[in-house]
Amino acid sequence: MPVRIAPFGFINAMKKIVLLIFHLKKYANIKHQSGDKLPSSKVFFKVFHSSFSIHHSALFFISFLFLSNRLVAQTSPLDRIVSIKLNNERLADVLTEIGQKGNFSFSYNAGLLDANRRIDLVAINKPVRQILDQLFKGSIRYKVRQQYVILQKGDSEPQNLYLAGYVTDRQTGQRLAQVSVFDQTTLASAVSNTSGYFRLKLPAKSTIAALKVSKQQYLSESLTVPLRHEEPITISLTPKPQSSDIQPIPTSTPKEVVINKPEAKDVVMPKTESKEVVMTPPAPDSVRKERKKIDFEKVKKWLLSARQFVHDQNIKDTLHREAQVSLLPFVGTNHLISGQVTNDFSLNLIAGYSGGVGAFEFGGFANLVRGNVSGLQLAGTLNLVGGSLHGFQFAGFSNHVFGESDGVQIAGVANTFWNNASGMQISGFANFNYQDFKGLQVA
Repeated sequence: MPVRIAPFGFINAMKKIVLLIFHLKKYANIKHQSGDKLPSSKVFFKVFHSSFSIHHSALFFISFLFLSNRLVAQTSPLDRIVSIKLNNERLADVLTEIGQKGNFSFSYNAGLLDANRRIDLVAINKPVRQILDQLFKGSIRYKVRQQYVILQKGDSEPQNLYLAGYVTDRQTGQRLAQVSVFDQTTLASAVSNTSGYFRLKLPAKSTIAALKVSKQQYLSESLTVPLRHEEPITISLTPKPQSSDIQPIPTSTPKEVVINKPEAKDVVMPKTESKEVVMTPPAPDSVRKERKKIDFEKVKKWLLSARQFVHDQNIKDTLHREAQVSLLPFVGTNHLISGQVTNDFSLNLIAGYSGGVGAFEFGGFANLVRGNVSGLQLAGTLNLVGGSLHGFQFAGFSNHVFGESDGVQIAGVANTFWNNASGMQISGFANFNYQDFKGLQVA
């Protein structure tokens, strides 16, 4: 079992107490030997400096050991890196050795495994998860509870396949968290954890996975991976070049041309009375656009799941499906990358989120669209469109469109165009336009 250590504040307090006791003891010894009421400041400084150096080094070393152990304890047991080399050892002994190397314990039913099965195993600097995959070849499932890895029986005829792997930085080798990985065929997706690990759940009938891997500040990668293999894959991403890394293209220096200027003559201008004119410049469009963007991002963050919001930040590609059905923004046929998928027809039983609509969309409560809407959009309460509207929009409560639009909005309470728009707005209470609007308004 890992050693638990005290918080940093407690360690620092103990360090100060030990140092204080030691200095007071030295101080008392000097006072007794000198017979003075107070030792000289120079003597006290020398004693303080020498004692501080010795004890500070010792306590720093102890704190470093405690800190290292705590960092290991914070890493999931399945993601800890171990090296092991065993020949003709019992399976039970192999698991014990792995647990000791990774500083955790295994928990399993005695009848689950053949403990006496002989194992040859060589693994150098590999995650525990990968070593277990090599041992059990998918027949055992693993769960983590604190510092225990629980082994459970796998499905004899699995309904799904799992593709696992790690994402790293191609330049540094560092494992990357918050990376979006999705299959472009089934739309199954995953987000890598703090150890760079991801696992995709795919239908059992799948034979290959057409992966797209994306993260902010990195170039996206596309690859095809055959399924049915045992070990996790490793995918490397290349950081995007910084603007400072881009060197300007050198150009030839133009020849200097000398122009003889004519002699300047004094010109007398008539004097006119100057009047101070104070003008208030209009608010720049950038301020309005920034405000729009923040508002729409806040709405998405509130409505979407955490994993879905990560995909929304990472994935810039757009896929297309003819139709989709969803119960909630994060529960539907487009799964968790619905914001990157456009549809001709969209049906949201309660609320839905999509990349765009080409013909018709209905939402029992609300529709949230990342991109553009063309055609007819109906919602029981609310329509929110991040792009443009070209068509007809109806909501029981309110409609909001954030892009340049040409269409009709009808709402029970309020309509809002956040950008330049033309068309018609009809509402029971008010119509709002934050930029230019041409058309008819009725409220």
